[in-house]
Amino acid sequence: MQMITVPDALRGRWASHPLGWLLLLVPNVALVVLQETGETIPPLGAVLVSALVQHIVAGGFLVAAGMLAVRLLARVPIALVFAIWTISGVMRGLLSGWLAMQLIGNPSEYGYRVAYWTIATLVWMPLFTYLLAQLEFRRRLLGQSELLHARITVTQHRERLSVDERAAELVTAVRDTVAPLIVEAHTTLAMAADRDSRMSLKPISEKLELIASTARSVVEPPPAPEAVAPLAPARWSPVIEALAFARARPLYTSALTGLATVSLSLPESLREEGHNEVVVHTGAVIVGTAVLTLGLLLARIPARFSAIHAVAIFFAGAGSIVAFLFLFDVSVAGESELSLVIAIPAAFIVAATVLSSAIGVGLGNIKLLASVVEGTDILRELTERSISRETAIGTKVSELLHGPILGRLSACIMAINFYLDEPEQSRSLRRDATTTGVLAHLQLVADDLEKLAGSD
Repeated sequence: MQMITVPDALRGRWASHPLGWLLLLVPNVALVVLQETGETIPPLGAVLVSALVQHIVAGGFLVAAGMLAVRLLARVPIALVFAIWTISGVMRGLLSGWLAMQLIGNPSEYGYRVAYWTIATLVWMPLFTYLLAQLEFRRRLLGQSELLHARITVTQHRERLSVDERAAELVTAVRDTVAPLIVEAHTTLAMAADRDSRMSLKPISEKLELIASTARSVVEPPPAPEAVAPLAPARWSPVIEALAFARARPLYTSALTGLATVSLSLPESLREEGHNEVVVHTGAVIVGTAVLTLGLLLARIPARFSAIHAVAIFFAGAGSIVAFLFLFDVSVAGESELSLVIAIPAAFIVAATVLSSAIGVGLGNIKLLASVVEGTDILRELTERSISRETAIGTKVSELLHGPILGRLSACIMAINFYLDEPEQSRSLRRDATTTGVLAHLQLVADDLEKLAGSD
């Protein structure tokens, strides 16, 4: 198992997974509300309908095209993934303009809307895709880790047993497995021994061969561990836990947070307010990014860094954005200005959270993968020693079983097979003797099993 990379994540199923589409519904609705808010607040119902239709049509195309590409192509090119995202953004921009004109009464502005949604899609989809891919990879690693731990525990337990204890354990396992089969075969043969019975003895011979094979298989060494482990249950806690790793790459996290925020806020600032406000909003994002960077750098000082610390730093950055906007002559009298004052810090918090979570989960997966690799090596070494030891013990137990158990079973099988090889007319003379002898041997097998296992 290898660490998942950014290209692996982008060309995988999470680039168009329905879960990602559902998770982005609320942010996309918020963006539509921001985009359609002008000098007056638009009808909320019309905006929601527009947002849902856009999300269903453009998002539905993205999911369907991506899933089809994953199904048809063994390795989806990254260029194709970005092409699907681009087409989805263009579709959303065109549909947004048409719905704005038809439902809300706003200008279509097709060029602006196409550019806005295309940029937003190409910037934000890779972030969410990488995060979801890393979460799935973590889920697989946890499953592998739990299975490895269980197997190592079992193998170590076997190693701690002495040779006599393990041999006794194997003999008991043989008894518990074989004894019910012996009773069943004894009952069936007793019915066949009746003078009036026409029951064939061939099925009984086959059953006895199965019993002997089962007895041998119980004392065979355990198989090598499987390479693939089952998945652990899905869990969302890694997202919260991952925020504690945000300080590992503060400059990287802060820079991408600022760029992701700018991709959503500046086009709307330019459209609503003009170039002067773009400068102010850019300055606000820069200040928020600086505060975020400073907070993450200072967070390296304490010994413990938790998700609460990370969230506090994110909100400090968002708060500095709000303070900057109010300080530098941002009027909140109009709905569009007020919506931007709310939207920019909100986008900043979301971007910081997504990026920190993605980086944190990725760093956590590196450590977890190293642990899985180490556990695999330990299990391989333990298994090799265990197989050698179990083979020796199994040989010893087989020797114990050979005379009293396997020897008698073989004698029973040979007796029945000799009987079956005789001509039909002479079988009736030997049926009683054969069945009586085999029944006696089976009873001795049952008694020997109890004696070997230490039973009274």
